Amino acid sequence: MVLTIASLDPDRTHIYCSPPGLIRRQVQSAGVPYAPITAPTPSEILRVSSSIQPEIIQAHDVRAGVAVGLALGIRRHRPRLLWHLHSSDPAMSHLTMRSLAYIIMHRLFDQVVLVTPAQQSSFWLPQTMRSAVVLPNIVDPNRIVMSREKRWDLAYLGRFSPEKRPDTFVEIVERVHRERPDLRSVMIGDGPLSASIKGQVAAWHLDNVIDVVGFQPHPERFLAESRICLVTSRFEGSPVSVMEALLAGVPVIGPDVGGMADLIDPSVGHLSTGTADTVQQCLRLLGDPEALDTLSSAAHKKALERNDASHFRAILNRLYAPERA
Repeated sequence: MVLTIASLDPDRTHIYCSPPGLIRRQVQSAGVPYAPITAPTPSEILRVSSSIQPEIIQAHDVRAGVAVGLALGIRRHRPRLLWHLHSSDPAMSHLTMRSLAYIIMHRLFDQVVLVTPAQQSSFWLPQTMRSAVVLPNIVDPNRIVMSREKRWDLAYLGRFSPEKRPDTFVEIVERVHRERPDLRSVMIGDGPLSASIKGQVAAWHLDNVIDVVGFQPHPERFLAESRICLVTSRFEGSPVSVMEALLAGVPVIGPDVGGMADLIDPSVGHLSTGTADTVQQCLRLLGDPEALDTLSSAAHKKALERNDASHFRAILNRLYAPERA
């Protein structure tokens, strides 16, 4: 999302700050300056801020926001601080260390930014988010890719981490494969569960069924060559991967969490009630090419209408320069 913001806001210099990793290559290939930190800690935030002297710091998600707030929140002369929350984390729906950290720290920021209104209603104390601004996730129009060639039936795009449940995707593929021996699937991404997922694929004898391709700087190309995109997360905000899939004309099946219902309806995919339901829907659609084509056309059309770059830029301008809005 940071790279999309940088692309759609070319009049400002955006600097991406994170611990080193594969993302560094993607950031630099996009022409966005990169400032590495060892970890999102107050001392590292203070060091980088002192070096760069930014006008605005936009902290993405809870941990980064806490670090930025501790480092700069009470300073008289500091950058404008934005706290950008991307998911409807269940840990924020009741009293936890994460929700308490937000309650304590959010007053140190000039603005809290959400990606879907669903985040407001799901929070433990929703009144603390009343003044939050919703900046819906969109995809850079230049990255929209469509393909008539379909190499894969099912696709997973996301971080290999517990909350995304990539192991559930493998389970779904295994169950669909029982009924469709010619099934082909792809998993795009990496993360702390990468080794575990590769081990699961091998142990379940799915090496010839699932291509685990790792981190990809242009994942939209893989989505475009897939028939269906699956989301298996425990919680979400407004996933960019879903928008990328829909824009590519790829129907999406995923859980009714966070802002998923804002993106998915029966005309473009299916809000699943669980693994068994997802398996059933995959078998139904893969067995009905005409229905899949209908969903594909509607998905692309609806996503184009939602992917409003002008509206996105207008909200950004209000966030970055409220005195000029």
